[in-house]
Amino acid sequence: MVNMNLFQNPLNPILWTARRSEHDVINLYNYLSGLMRIITKDYFLNFGYWNKGINSPREAQRRLCSLIAEVSNLYSARTVLDVGSGFSVPAVYWKSLFNSLNIVCVDVNLCQLKFGVSLQDELKEKKITFSIHSSNSLIFPFLAFLVTITVTGPSPFER
Repeated sequence: MVNMNLFQNPLNPILWTARRSEHDVINLYNYLSGLMRIITKDYFLNFGYWNKGINSPREAQRRLCSLIAEVSNLYSARTVLDVGSGFSVPAVYWKSLFNSLNIVCVDVNLCQLKFGVSLQDELKEKKITFSIHSSNSLIFPFLAFLVTITVTGPSPFER
C-alpha cells in the first residue's frame, strides 16, 4: 500500500525537505508514514496526546482525536472539512463517534486517500467524501464548513 522501502537513498528525505515541491512532500510523507506505521503499529500520522492513563501510541492518537472532537464541538457539527487528512484514520474515528457527521477528507496524496476509502468500508453509514487536490487547486469555499480540521503530521502533542 504505502512505499515502506526505508532502505532507499538516505539523502532523499533531505532533498525532499529542502526542495519542498508538492511531489517531494508526498514522497516525504510516504517515507515518514512507513516509519510511523513501524513505531505506532497504526496509520495515524501523529504521536497523539499523552496524559495519565495513556499507555500506547494508539491510545494517545485516539485521545488526540477525541480532544479535537470535543474542542471543535463535532457533536453539533453537520459537515467537517479534514484538510491534509492523510490516511483519514481520524476522520473514520470521528465518523464512528458521530454517525450523522458528514466528513470531507482532502489530501494531495492519492495513495493515502485510497487507504481511507478502504477504511470507510468498516462504517455502517458512509458519509465520508474523499477528494484529492493539489495545494494550488483547493476549490472548497471554506465558509461552507462550520468546522475545518487539520491534524499535523508526525509531531508530539502533550499537555
